[in-house]
Amino acid sequence: MTAAPKIMYCHCAQAQVLPLASRTAVLAQLCRAVDFVAVPDLCALVARKDPRLAELASGGEVTILACHPRAVRALFASADAALPATTRIIDLHAPVDLAVLASMAVVSAAPRDPAQLAADLDRQAADVAAWFPVIDAERCTNCKQCLSFCLFGVYAVGADGRWHFACDFGVMFQGSPKVDASATASDPALQPDVDRALSKEVADIQDDANAYKYYPVISLGVSYRF
Repeated sequence: MTAAPKIMYCHCAQAQVLPLASRTAVLAQLCRAVDFVAVPDLCALVARKDPRLAELASGGEVTILACHPRAVRALFASADAALPATTRIIDLHAPVDLAVLASMAVVSAAPRDPAQLAADLDRQAADVAAWFPVIDAERCTNCKQCLSFCLFGVYAVGADGRWHFACDFGVMFQGSPKVDASATASDPALQPDVDRALSKEVADIQDDANAYKYYPVISLGVSYRF
């Protein structure tokens, strides 16, 4: 008997670098009839080496909906859970073909409320920063351009030319935040679901964001010179 495909969706609830419109449209489609696991933030799972990562990478047909494929593979590798070469990674930074997601539908999957799921994932997000740098050793040429490119001083080279840790603390002023988003479903029949889910999530985020004009910034980094 063929094992069921393993599908993981990252909501990027902490960094919020994945477009809200893309996440909303994807969740609306997945929640219709796809059996999938939704996590608040993949980076947070990697930071604590969550056992679900190794389970997901253990084999079988795997699909991950998150960010850039190279970044996702590097994250899993850093958590000692290297993904199989056959893993399909769907980049939510780019437009997603919802027909591909519809093809993942299974009869046994119960419909879920995408707006409620998004709200739950936002609430589950950890209080600590989940982002951390992962250097792709296969592509790094030791040119050190990252030292001048990074605005937060995460990267540095120690006096001994080997391991070096960097840490910066500060406060960032954001002004009065304004949340806005739009999404167009490839299937017109899905547009009402997308609009309702998007409207609710925008309102929830706006409500949370109104209280934050200043927020603390902490950056941590580690580098190694070969």
